Amino acid sequence: MSFDWKPYALAVICALLCWNFWMQKGDAERERDQALKANTRLVTANSELRASVSRQNEAVSLLRVSAETAATAAAARADTVQQAIPRKIQQDRATGTAPEEMNQWLESLFSSH
Repeated sequence: MSFDWKPYALAVICALLCWNFWMQKGDAERERDQALKANTRLVTANSELRASVSRQNEAVSLLRVSAETAATAAAARADTVQQAIPRKIQQDRATGTAPEEMNQWLESLFSSH
């Protein structure tokens, strides 16, 4: 009686094919999991970037409003100074105040605002 090796060879080939299939399936699952993790990181980074841009836009708007307010206040101070200087000069001419006192008055006028 001779040993029939064909069924064993067929079983080994089937086992190798099954093992290869399961290994490829595992590789595909790992690649899918890695792609899913990378996609999640990208979505998170994108939302953080959008939030950062939104905060920056808000800060720019606040700075613009602040600059406009400061410009308006500076214009008002300039108008006040332009109106006050001729009055002060007239008072100084009437009272004979020295130019040094005028300089001190101007310094106090500008430093108070």
